[in-house]
Amino acid sequence: MITRLVSLFVLTFSLARADWEPLAPLPAGNGGFACGFVEGRLVVAGGTNWTDDTKHWLDAIWSYDPNSNTWATIGKLPQPCGYAASGVVQGKLVIAGGSDGKIAHRDILTVNAKGEAQIVGQLAEGRIYSCSTAYQDELYIAGGGTDPADLKTFTATQHWVSFSPDGKTTVSEGPRLGEVGFGTGTAAAAWKRVFVFGGARSDPTTQVVNLDTVHVLHASEPKSTLPHAIRGITAVPVNEYYIYLAGGYPNDETGFTDEGFVFIATSGKFVPAKPLPIKSMVHLATDGEWVYCLGGEDRKKHRSDKVWRIRAQELLAPVIVK
Repeated sequence: MITRLVSLFVLTFSLARADWEPLAPLPAGNGGFACGFVEGRLVVAGGTNWTDDTKHWLDAIWSYDPNSNTWATIGKLPQPCGYAASGVVQGKLVIAGGSDGKIAHRDILTVNAKGEAQIVGQLAEGRIYSCSTAYQDELYIAGGGTDPADLKTFTATQHWVSFSPDGKTTVSEGPRLGEVGFGTGTAAAAWKRVFVFGGARSDPTTQVVNLDTVHVLHASEPKSTLPHAIRGITAVPVNEYYIYLAGGYPNDETGFTDEGFVFIATSGKFVPAKPLPIKSMVHLATDGEWVYCLGGEDRKKHRSDKVWRIRAQELLAPVIVK
């Protein structure tokens, strides 16, 4: 009993003192980019930002060195690309679809630690605002639209991008996730399953309706819903069984949020967790030990350049205490 009380005290104290550590900012404000750890460096590719009320679609590739806390520009994408599906697969950052603001791209790219981008395949049609995650050496893609300016093109399709040892890229399609098209949600893998969270659908009256759905691949259980409907939320696995979700845009009254949750994959439950250091549609990435919070849309027509990190284990303190 005493041991249990001491453990609870230590964990509660850890939760109280744990905070996001500020790091060197991005070279420029950015949101809607692809990111992930490649050979120990955090790679950021593409994205969007605003200057003088004008939206810019970016093609730069940046790399962050955790040892020196510095950013460097290491390359360029073949064309500007924002809001693409992405994930780290077989040691490279894979980027599928996205847009330059005019059309939705079909290209599938890989980016290595040197910033070298290579087109390795194509989707059947352009895709933007989809949910995506790396899973078992494949890139999983759900939903998204074919027109960056028309949410009515959102679909409920699923695709898997796989890579053979000889470098061949294969795109396969799975069953639809229901009948209602969606986008701007998030996906993450845990407990040998892929989970797709939230997002939004097109609506003829209000134009956009946020969703509280949780789709589970590879198993019918556990069935669950988010604590509330939200789009722009971001997810990152913090270990084999838990996923941290945070940020996004619940509604016009709330605006952007910093609210965080830990999703317990084995039960489908959500536990309130450490909030983000900013109210925003952020990007989250992990090297296994640390969870990084980068950039994102923190207000309309604006992108943040702020970067923080926190130990992944500290995000799990409320789950362990509970």
